[in-house]
Amino acid sequence: RIYDICVNTLRLCMMEHYVDCPWREQALYAFDSRNQMLFGYYAFENQNAAYARANLKLIGMDRRKDGLLSICYPCGSSLAIPSFSLYYIIAMWEYIKYTGDKTLAVEMYQKQTEVLEVFADHRREGLVTAFEGKEYWNFYDWSEFSSGKIGSLDEPIPDLVINCLFVLALDSFEATCRTIGEVFPYPSVAETLRRDIHTAFFTERGLYTMRQGREEYTALGNALAILAGVCNEDDADAICRQIVAGNLNNCSLSTKILEYDALLMTDAARYADFILEEIRVGYKMMLDAGSDTVWETLDGATAFHNAG
Repeated sequence: RIYDICVNTLRLCMMEHYVDCPWREQALYAFDSRNQMLFGYYAFENQNAAYARANLKLIGMDRRKDGLLSICYPCGSSLAIPSFSLYYIIAMWEYIKYTGDKTLAVEMYQKQTEVLEVFADHRREGLVTAFEGKEYWNFYDWSEFSSGKIGSLDEPIPDLVINCLFVLALDSFEATCRTIGEVFPYPSVAETLRRDIHTAFFTERGLYTMRQGREEYTALGNALAILAGVCNEDDADAICRQIVAGNLNNCSLSTKILEYDALLMTDAARYADFILEEIRVGYKMMLDAGSDTVWETLDGATAFHNAG
């Protein structure tokens, strides 16, 4: 029953392009659609490849003076969520991996290079910092320490999530370049960044904090540190134990896939049952409420000022 309402939600979120939710905004976001594409590769015939390709191309046609991607597509807003530009690079590699189609990556090679160049140029002392200005929303998740400040200025300091995402995007683009026979423009950057991330954010608690000198421990940030290869196997194992014990600030539904991927990468045999049980408990709430779609967050209808 959980599977059925999930697939029904995927179907309802496929209009003329992916939409983040079927009734509230109906907008195409690079992060939301990355999840929808990834699930669709498994849920639908022919990996839903033609539809995923059309959306990736539409996103890649976006143009901003700063080289980032706009908040959604098409759109006349000046707002951008910088982290979503990195998810686009990741989604492009996943499209190749699941469908075997290299043609779009060839077409969008220059666009991807331009996006990554923004982050390469936005480093101070080796680390990517938060983006300054009211046109930037440094958003990662609907959870504490991760939601950013929309329409206001953030401190231009580095944080764990944006740097781990930059590593994952670099790794993804390197794999793309290798597959399509193009030059990867950023050799050794990811490896150096991994060392700098560990030095900057790893604390005596055996966890990664979101920002230096602060007690900001999130499941999302620590999961990304594992996925980006920032920590060694022993540290990854200790971090996963803390995640499942509930000692870190929790992920919302949309980023749970990253937490689950980190747990499975570290020890699939140990954590598979934990993941399945957490899904059963959370999504059973939706079934018990009579919903035939899944919710944006576990808060349900009360989220986002009663727009969830």
